[in-house]
Amino acid sequence: MAQSDKKNLLNQELAGQMLSNIFDICEVEPNTVPLEELESYSNYRKDKFAVRKFLVVLIMILFLIIPLLFMSPTIMALKQVDRANPSYVMSVESMLPVTSVSASIDGEKVPVYETGQREYSIEPSKVGEMLVTVKCINNQYVQKKIKVTNIDKTAPTVRSNRNADGKIYIYLEDDISGVDYSKIYAKDDSGSTVLPYSVSDESGLVVFKYPSSSINIFVPDKAGNTLQLLLSVS
Repeated sequence: MAQSDKKNLLNQELAGQMLSNIFDICEVEPNTVPLEELESYSNYRKDKFAVRKFLVVLIMILFLIIPLLFMSPTIMALKQVDRANPSYVMSVESMLPVTSVSASIDGEKVPVYETGQREYSIEPSKVGEMLVTVKCINNQYVQKKIKVTNIDKTAPTVRSNRNADGKIYIYLEDDISGVDYSKIYAKDDSGSTVLPYSVSDESGLVVFKYPSSSINIFVPDKAGNTLQLLLSVS
């Protein structure tokens, strides 16, 4: 309280005398309740009003908070971006902080990586029904199931091969991701790289010149699996 306010306050004795004089002037029966009790009751009413006001504000805040306790996140998108080795991207929308994102196939955990603001990459390594779970700080969650069908863990295979005109003709196939013809190469005994004479992805053919020494031929597919062929020259 400011110093000037303290000076303007009346002590109870002076205030009581003034109140008595006012009653006399107005020819009204004097007040029988002591001024101290009136002042105490007034302070009590002020405190009670303040408590009620606080409770009303608290109840209003609770009404605003309660809906947040039941709000769950939303999976906005979950799509496959790689046919050979399925990699899925997922985006999540939520008004509350996301505490965990998990995925599993037959109870086995699937790697999940956060790639951006509420954006995730999921990389399953087996086929089956994948269950994705997103949980918020209020313990509410959303789940989504998706079938994982294409997992390429098999290297390309050789359909047939033949030697003709000083060349080796190798016919390849890979039914899932496909042979990556641009990355086919060979290594000779000295460690030098030997590139194909020609390739044809339409016919699945790769041609090497017949080597003078043994070579290792490496045939990768688009999923990263590699077939290794050893060509021995006697």
